[in-house]
Amino acid sequence: MKKIAINGLGRIGRLVLRCYMANKPADVEIVALNDLTPASEMAYLIKFDSIHRKANFSVEARENSLVLDGKEIPLFKEKDPAKLPWKELGVDIVLECTGFFTKREK
Repeated sequence: MKKIAINGLGRIGRLVLRCYMANKPADVEIVALNDLTPASEMAYLIKFDSIHRKANFSVEARENSLVLDGKEIPLFKEKDPAKLPWKELGVDIVLECTGFFTKREK
């Protein structure tokens, strides 16, 4: 099973998350999320989308996590991705969805 983290839950990051929840592939697990937006706002934005409408899965905000269909996923609020605990969480792939890192130097 591949463990995935999403860095940045703007439009693209949220759509990736919604796609994952719609398909729930057996060989992929989202184990971490990172965005500076407060969890309550993030939950609302995931649940309600102006194009794709209301999510067909439950979304709940906690202080440092989001609960999607009963599965709690840690939510970090770290601006510097080098400080994120990807290794400790066993993350295999990080989906960079912030739009900030467009050059290798960043």
